[in-house]
Amino acid sequence: MIINCENCNKNFEVDSTLIPENGRLLQCSACDHKWFYKIKTFSDLKLSDNQRFEEKIENLSIENDEVEVQKNNNQKNIGDILFKVFGYFIVFIITLIAMIIILDTFKSPLNSIFPSLELFFFNLVETLKDIKFFIKDLIS
Repeated sequence: MIINCENCNKNFEVDSTLIPENGRLLQCSACDHKWFYKIKTFSDLKLSDNQRFEEKIENLSIENDEVEVQKNNNQKNIGDILFKVFGYFIVFIITLIAMIIILDTFKSPLNSIFPSLELFFFNLVETLKDIKFFIKDLIS
């Protein structure tokens, strides 16, 4: 259930089981205002309260519209996240290819410093060939 602070009009979501039928003293965490809150039932409403009841119904319809807007925003946010992840993946692939090209270009000078680098390059080339054949098999 959503409860509004009488002082600052801030909304709070409170579990309805935490408020007994007799009501409960509440305190706003934003402005420290204290008030007694009692859940109103249909029997508590008077005929003079019809206008407030209609306003509550109107507020509920507005809240439902806001929830639908939030759902649409969440769907857009998921699309944006997937687009960003895909972009990061493409950047990672391009960076990996650039590193391989740089290492292959400077293979001879690096081999004199790191003697086991030639074995690493051989294994890397073989792995790339295996990936290439795997992708070809997937497409075919």
